[in-house]
Amino acid sequence: MLAVTSEPLSWKMLHRVGVAAREQSEHGTFNPDQVTYVVRVDGRLDLDRLATAWTQLQKRHPVLGSRLDVGAGLWCLEDPVECSLTVSVLPGAERSADAALHEMTAAVLRPFDFTRGPLHRLHAVAISDVQSLVGVAVDHLISDAWSIQVLFAELWQLYESPDADLPAVETTAPELVAQERAWLATIEGNEALDRQVERLSSVGAQPAVVFPGMRLDAASHERSHGARFTLGREELDRLRQCGILRGLASGTVAHAALAGALHLLTGQEQLGTIMALAHRSRRSSHRTQGWLADNAVVLTQAETVKSARFLAHFGDAVIQALGQSKLPHMAIVARADPGLVGAPTPQPTAGFNGGVALSSRFPVRDPSGLKLTEIVIPGGWGYRAIMAHAAESDDGLQIKVSLKQRWFEPSAVDLLRDQMRDLLVHWSSTA
Repeated sequence: MLAVTSEPLSWKMLHRVGVAAREQSEHGTFNPDQVTYVVRVDGRLDLDRLATAWTQLQKRHPVLGSRLDVGAGLWCLEDPVECSLTVSVLPGAERSADAALHEMTAAVLRPFDFTRGPLHRLHAVAISDVQSLVGVAVDHLISDAWSIQVLFAELWQLYESPDADLPAVETTAPELVAQERAWLATIEGNEALDRQVERLSSVGAQPAVVFPGMRLDAASHERSHGARFTLGREELDRLRQCGILRGLASGTVAHAALAGALHLLTGQEQLGTIMALAHRSRRSSHRTQGWLADNAVVLTQAETVKSARFLAHFGDAVIQALGQSKLPHMAIVARADPGLVGAPTPQPTAGFNGGVALSSRFPVRDPSGLKLTEIVIPGGWGYRAIMAHAAESDDGLQIKVSLKQRWFEPSAVDLLRDQMRDLLVHWSSTA
């Protein structure tokens, strides 16, 4: 066993741990923020093989050995990790799909202990001899939806064959944080930080968005309300053409619809939406970078929202935002407003993530003799007051909008959803 290694907490960890501590103190409860992946397994599952694959996977991704020494401000890792597969065996009379799902939901959403670690778990629940549930959960401090797809896909490859030829992990998460920290300590890094703070001076590093339906209700701070819609295949094809003419993917167009809708609802001439990043194009780190996915702020102007020209302007704004992707967003916040690091934002913010449905990039393939069917279990999310997600499917472009009830009446999400849909339909008609 290797000795425990320690690194200073990343900027994102510092912020998240501080927010969690404040919510616990102020509201008497902790809202866990973790990502999950759960499947129903049809076929006879070999738990010993699954446990072996899980052990191999933890050695492959040392970030899974994380625990946090909050008092000392340290991120501690130990390799190899010893976090066993846990199994729930329901009494025969209680073996049902509903009971198993209830058991699995409780297991994967149970909060992690930052100070003791590990910040991940794999759990299985038997429904019958030939049907089970298997779920993995990882705290958002060390994972995101991109990473957990990678993790779960590799788990079943190792289950199929312990000698599976998996791509080399060229850059680990701790190495990426060390590179980030070293660059920030240079003159070049500090000047880049100053430029980004100046660029965001008009809206702030944590841009606020306020529109009708806002409220502040501390008692309901954990709950959220969501609404979905699907843009059909024909409209999506037209929207793609509209985006292609301006060099934009459909997910970026969906983000533009969020920004445009917020301009119309808030009346703000200039606003910022927060874009989730994972630096997924970097070959050297695409298997691990998601563990440290960051944010960038996209600045937009209200003029021409109803015109497809807004998409061209939005594309330029995204390119500008990506120019800050080498900088940790919370380092920008710390330079602009140090009091916001480790504190919940005083005003609601809006974020967009276009990379939720990643099965086409990292498919979870069925091992021999088994069929895996994903089951979505809603989890906590800790930061944005408004979150929009987009993903393409066989049916078209699926959009989900969620609002924290701490900030908004549930009806406000319908207003935002309808405004986004109207803009997308309008833009698709201009193709």
